[in-house]
Amino acid sequence: MPWSTSVSRVLRLLVVFLIACGGSRARPTAPPPPEAVLGTWAVADGSDVLMRVTAGTPPRIEAWAAAEKVAFEVSEVSFDGRRLKVRFRYPPTGVVTMSDLELVTRSRLEGRVSGAYQGNETWLRVE
Repeated sequence: MPWSTSVSRVLRLLVVFLIACGGSRARPTAPPPPEAVLGTWAVADGSDVLMRVTAGTPPRIEAWAAAEKVAFEVSEVSFDGRRLKVRFRYPPTGVVTMSDLELVTRSRLEGRVSGAYQGNETWLRVE
């Protein structure tokens, strides 16, 4: 009998512990509003590429290599309130990339880049 009583106590303590821990889980934050995509963004890879997003349907985008002062050709822009998709072409080299970015916070866009190179990319708000 003492053994079954001990097991019963351990099980009760385990249930209490699991319930207590379950209540302390981090709750996901609400996504930022769609207008949070508006502003000026910089690629976080040190490439000195900037993108300005202004209001419109779809949003209007200007992008440029700041050091060279060369504008990108921007096309195929779409935004569903959370995901921003943009095609960039760099005229001096003809390099084309496509960004598929998610508005993660008011100051961060994250996603994939494809085309001439592929990988993850992060854009940070600069203004």
